[in-house]
Amino acid sequence: MELTPENLGLILTFIVPGFVSIKTYGLFISQDRSKLSDLHTFMEAITFSSINLAILFWLVLLINGSVNGKPFIEIHPVVYIISMIFILLIGPVLWPTVFAYFRRTKNSSLNKFILSPYELAWDYYFADGPDCWVLIHLNDDTMIGGRFCAKSYASGFPNPNDIYLEEVWKVNEFGEFIEKVENTKGLYINNLQYKYLEFFSGSDYNNNESNPEMEV
Repeated sequence: MELTPENLGLILTFIVPGFVSIKTYGLFISQDRSKLSDLHTFMEAITFSSINLAILFWLVLLINGSVNGKPFIEIHPVVYIISMIFILLIGPVLWPTVFAYFRRTKNSSLNKFILSPYELAWDYYFADGPDCWVLIHLNDDTMIGGRFCAKSYASGFPNPNDIYLEEVWKVNEFGEFIEKVENTKGLYINNLQYKYLEFFSGSDYNNNESNPEMEV
């Protein structure tokens, strides 16, 4: 096959969009691709490209057709370039973004028919960035408390379940929150340092206000 601009465009249409979509989808849905072979990734890219082609087939046919017996690219070169950018980049970024959004929406009806996008319950809980109190049960059977809010962070799959709490709180032997540690700048705990975590709801309770109530 002669490598003309039209043929090159068709080849790119079947390869590039798939890799763009894979990378875009991976920005929203955590995936462990380290164990996938190059062949698997390539076939997956072809599949994604085929989906993109099915959505934009009308545009592909239009720009690879002819106008008054001349190739479309010769008559409308600017439109051809803009269309190729949309086919190769904008489209492959757009539809995985929309699909990932509905997958991550916990009350979406779409989730009734497909697997959850969250590999771990940890990811499911922290996906919405909850504002909550956290009671950490350490490996030495001691406890430490903290608050998870806007500036806190919990790592997601496939990374270890590490957590950063932006506030550290003193707790007693019963796990009750007493007071915020003075000048606290937060606390980092890796997944090898604790047994389990408890999450509680409730607003800031300085000045001897009531303890936070456990979430249900």
